[in-house]
Amino acid sequence: MRFISTLIGVLAISMVTVTPAQAQAKLNVMTTTEDLAAIAREVGGDRASVESIARGYQDPHFVEAKPSFILKLQKADLLIAVGKELEIGWLPPLVTQSRNGKIQPGGDGYLDASTRARILDIPTGQVTRAMGDVHPQGNPHYWLDPENGKVIARSLAEKFSQLRPADRAYFGEKDWQQLSLVRGMADAFFLPTTIVACPTVRETTGLALSSRNARLTAPDRERAATLHRVLTSAATTDEVIHRLTDAGFAIDYVADRDGRRLAAVRLAGVRLIDNVPLPGAA
Repeated sequence: MRFISTLIGVLAISMVTVTPAQAQAKLNVMTTTEDLAAIAREVGGDRASVESIARGYQDPHFVEAKPSFILKLQKADLLIAVGKELEIGWLPPLVTQSRNGKIQPGGDGYLDASTRARILDIPTGQVTRAMGDVHPQGNPHYWLDPENGKVIARSLAEKFSQLRPADRAYFGEKDWQQLSLVRGMADAFFLPTTIVACPTVRETTGLALSSRNARLTAPDRERAATLHRVLTSAATTDEVIHRLTDAGFAIDYVADRDGRRLAAVRLAGVRLIDNVPLPGAA
């Protein structure tokens, strides 16, 4: 968990420079337990202010419903509950009395963290009080399973993105491998950031804009436009390599991956990269 937390922090910091300059206000998040608060802080980072109603030393089954909790819930953008009736003895009155429509069950600002989790010890047959401390909906301590922790983090990331859709990072499609890597990291580490792909900007000749283009002579710059023309017209990667080699390019790689044709080449000592969608690719 500590290793994952560190990576999430590093990735979040690395993406700060590409988030919008005019950031939205922090999400005001309330959770019912400190464990949920810890996950929410890791996922939300500096985009969320997180507080737990129950303290770590308290039994989450039995929490004294204080008026101060109502005041905090009134200001909440999001309430995250364990669910499975863990908080049934104290949470419903607090939520109702807060009169905060956002965090009422079913509202956009209410999240039952158990929704996608794998729940154990679900009793079969009729459940009665005579059976003692039995949870009719299964063991509500599901978050102690590390795999369920990942599921909860995923749910939180989706909810944060829903409530703060302007938290986005923008990456150009020209460097498709970087874009794919960042998407993968944001997905793997549950970063509440929408990765937006920006179409490649091109010169009238089709050459992808790049600061490296300034290092080309005028004739080589015209010749560099061959890269895009060949990528879009060749039937196979072998044909791409053959035609570009004949045109004087040194090939670093040409490959078809995930619906894109990717290439990195060198012309007059300048490295150029580009990619195009394959015909029929979504």
